[in-house]
Amino acid sequence: MSAGRQATRPVHQEWPAFGVVEVDQALAEHAAALAIDRDLRSLDSHHLAAAQLLRTDNLVFVTCDRRLHAAAQAEGLSVLPATLD
Repeated sequence: MSAGRQATRPVHQEWPAFGVVEVDQALAEHAAALAIDRDLRSLDSHHLAAAQLLRTDNLVFVTCDRRLHAAAQAEGLSVLPATLD
């Protein structure tokens, strides 16, 4: 098995626990606003906008990107890891 396939195996196993959000006009517009307001890159702002749309009591936003981490915390999401060194 290739290293790439081996690395993605856990994602495929956990896929049922992931929330999948369709990108529509409203989400794209919200993502654009987040990109401007929170100084995010395009795909990062889409991930954050999707998480906000999915927001549930048990939603945890996971990122190791400092800018996205700070933005998600500022938007009131539960973020892991709790801090980035």
